[in-house]
Amino acid sequence: MQKEYVFSGDTGIFSEYEASGDLGIRARGSDLLSAVAAAAHGLIASLLPPETIRDAEVRTISARGRDDQELVVNLLNNMLFLIYGHRWLPKHIKTLILHNSWQLEASFAGEPMVPERHHIDHEIKSVTYHNLSIVLHQNEVTIDLLCDL
Repeated sequence: MQKEYVFSGDTGIFSEYEASGDLGIRARGSDLLSAVAAAAHGLIASLLPPETIRDAEVRTISARGRDDQELVVNLLNNMLFLIYGHRWLPKHIKTLILHNSWQLEASFAGEPMVPERHHIDHEIKSVTYHNLSIVLHQNEVTIDLLCDL
């Protein structure tokens, strides 16, 4: 079972909230992949304004997990490794593919970090399982997650 989504700006919505010194992100979409895309965009926006990032090249990352929660956490933590480990900033998701129920692949447009132009507001150490929830409503999926600052 493979589901592929190509995004054209409609990736759901996200909001931030403070939670005991951590950063909370609430993401909503019409289905799981749209909500995951909204969570990824929320993670990017919490670090720096996305409009400061050019979409000069594309990078792809993947994640595996035994369930939806593990897929989301692993994908977002792999994004953090792309940002901090490879010094590469994603601007937005181009594609998000669920290859089966345990493997997710995301392609991002973005560019290498330029310290003179990219000022990260605060460091996010990791996305955690603490208070993580994925709730399926009739026509909406909501993901609540906490990022360790």
